[in-house]
Amino acid sequence: MTQEASQQVVNQYNKLRQEQNKILSVIGDLENESHEHDLVIAELEKLDGSRCCHRLVGGVLVERTVADVLPQLKENTASIKKTLDELNAQLKAKESEIENFIATNGLRTAKPSEAASVKGGDERGVLV
Repeated sequence: MTQEASQQVVNQYNKLRQEQNKILSVIGDLENESHEHDLVIAELEKLDGSRCCHRLVGGVLVERTVADVLPQLKENTASIKKTLDELNAQLKAKESEIENFIATNGLRTAKPSEAASVKGGDERGVLV
């Protein structure tokens, strides 16, 4: 394999890893948001439905009742969890794609300390 071809394989591998990291980042953000929603729902369920509460809608703080806000929050939480399920499926597919790419191109991944010793460390964990 030529130097140029090797570099293309490494670049493609790094691109796949970046896509995987983006998915992981979105999953982390949505998990945090879901957790926050769950905490708010748990607190609001303890309150009387006619009690006043405030909700941020499109950057505007709006006064509502607990009975108005609670169903909306539950719906949002369900939507977030559905999106998380879809993203987790995408993540598994991306991991499978990366494994297939590694097998197809005869790559082996290295520990970070090994990668640093290969060509000054600019291979980022991939040995070709």
